[in-house]
Amino acid sequence: MTDTTCLDIGGRLVRLDPKTVSRRPANAREASKEPSRSLTANDSVAGRVEYIAPGLAPVISSLGLPLAEGKTASVDDLERLSRRMAAFFDELMGLAPRSSLFESMLTAHDFRSGDLKVKHVSFSGGVADGIAGVPDGGPFVYGDIGILLGQAVKWTETYRNLDVVQAEETIRATVVGAGSHSLEISGSTIGFSDESVFPLKNLPILKLTEEDERNSLGHALSEKLHWFKDSSGRQRTVAVSFRGRENPSFDEVQRIAEDLHDGLSEYLTHSDKVILVVENDMAKALGYALRSRLGDGKKVVSIDGIKVENGDYIDIGKPLAKGRVLPVVIKTLVFGG
Repeated sequence: MTDTTCLDIGGRLVRLDPKTVSRRPANAREASKEPSRSLTANDSVAGRVEYIAPGLAPVISSLGLPLAEGKTASVDDLERLSRRMAAFFDELMGLAPRSSLFESMLTAHDFRSGDLKVKHVSFSGGVADGIAGVPDGGPFVYGDIGILLGQAVKWTETYRNLDVVQAEETIRATVVGAGSHSLEISGSTIGFSDESVFPLKNLPILKLTEEDERNSLGHALSEKLHWFKDSSGRQRTVAVSFRGRENPSFDEVQRIAEDLHDGLSEYLTHSDKVILVVENDMAKALGYALRSRLGDGKKVVSIDGIKVENGDYIDIGKPLAKGRVLPVVIKTLVFGG
């Protein structure tokens, strides 16, 4: 694997009330073969919108679409949104100029290899099934815009101009949960200040590099936390991960806690939770040291013995065995060989 990145686009970012979704007429299947025609040419109403992901707000606004939770959406508006979402693939691949919205669509970071030339692409998951065609139940059979998005991908420069590799086996699931493993950690590997903070679900990982740790951990943390702000500047709660030191001295633990405290200063104005995921055995002591610097009202969860990467997500369940055990699930986007 040379590089990875991830865009915050997907079919489930807009969900419709299944009781209100339109059922595509049987004769509309051929419409999907022409990009200029609606998938549901005989049916202008898609259904009532149940949910719109906050990250889509600037995209919807830029298109001037009247989409809102609780309101009825038209097929045309959802198709326009789907086409704009699919167009971000072209911006990512360098096949179209990058718009002012592009960076807000990145979940963590862009491709790090500046000279990366992509020649082949492969699609997997539910949206990929939508590329293949529209199911008999219509484009809204799953109560979202996944099929519309899949059909929109077919008309991107990415799909038309790059070599599309058909995977022998595909992941028919959303990214979160497509590749995951669970474990339980206990004893000196865990520390938490308030049991009411659990369960924690779908926290994105912010992984600091060993170079960050050597140079200026606090500064690097402060800068990288900006990756997890939405378009309005609101900070998302994240799990901060780094390698840490083997057998650290008391002074080393205190220094790292001080660096973390400095790096988290702005973050803590938006969130009352600090989640630390450390590879080496120092989480409990580090959690205590950081907690003493934060004061009342801030909750600290620190765990170690776990290796994660940027792009991963973590769930931490409610404590078991009188607080001595924490169930943990790591979710990873898995690429086939």
